[in-house]
Amino acid sequence: MKQFNFETQKIEDIEDIPLYKWLKPYQLLLNWGFTEKEITDAIIQSDNTLGSLTDRNGYQNINIFSHWKSPYDILKTNHYFTIKEYKGEFSKDVRVNDFEVRVPGQYQGLKHGEILFKLFSNKYTWFSSFLIDKSYKESEIELDIFGRLDIKKLTDEQKNLSINEILELSEKKDIIKKKSAWDIYELHDYNNSFNEMYLQTESGSLYVPYEAIINKDFSIIEKRMKDYWSKYNDHSGFNLNH
Repeated sequence: MKQFNFETQKIEDIEDIPLYKWLKPYQLLLNWGFTEKEITDAIIQSDNTLGSLTDRNGYQNINIFSHWKSPYDILKTNHYFTIKEYKGEFSKDVRVNDFEVRVPGQYQGLKHGEILFKLFSNKYTWFSSFLIDKSYKESEIELDIFGRLDIKKLTDEQKNLSINEILELSEKKDIIKKKSAWDIYELHDYNNSFNEMYLQTESGSLYVPYEAIINKDFSIIEKRMKDYWSKYNDHSGFNLNH
């Protein structure tokens, strides 16, 4: 692991950055009472890795990191990459040679839902018990990534079937499976009103701020729902026209 020492203006070796620290909102999770191990376990159990949480980018000036709070790792100091060079209304691709740096991924937020689901399921045994029926279309025979029949994927038993029987099994049919009733999206690394998850119920989505679960305080959910409906009614078409 290499970082730039701004006092000596040199690149220095430092200890490896723990996996959990690459998760952008890790400090917020620690503030909520989750441990470093719990966060790391949730990342691994959701099949995420250092590679899925980070990007490898080329940078011309390492001083760009002088005000960063996020972790970074200098991977190469002699890295060729392409940048856009602008001149008036025109631009051209220019090949440059400088630093390759690992940084938290630009689209890391797309991974947060699966990580947070594992984190809360591990912490609260009841969390994963909220399930709903989900309709899927599946065939009884495994198809390739393009949805086509692949003879190599047939089992020994299926290979003994007639062509018509195989084609019938390959047709996709509606099936019902259980899935989590929680919808969880990106967690921002600062406290704000967007830090909440959503529980699908028979009456619609229940807005559940994370702190309601952490503090075991249902009144936080009640207040959030009342605030939502109050704002919704204030801006509804009915109120605008009356």
